[in-house]
Amino acid sequence: MDKFEKKRAVIKYLFLQGMSGKAIHHDMLSTSGDSALLYSVVKSWLPSSNAGETVSRHRSGRSKDAASTENV
Repeated sequence: MDKFEKKRAVIKYLFLQGMSGKAIHHDMLSTSGDSALLYSVVKSWLPSSNAGETVSRHRSGRSKDAASTENV
């Protein structure tokens, strides 16, 4: 387990204990000092309601099935 995997595990654990992203970041700052992750990184690593989602969300742009008999 590398250092980022460990930090991600700590973030997930603290989140599951009920801490907010800001509280987790503040705790990491007080513990790690200058080597703490940025708040934006902590926030992006927080578990979300879509955790474990394997299907990607709809994105604008060209679809997978762009070719059809009408436009070929």
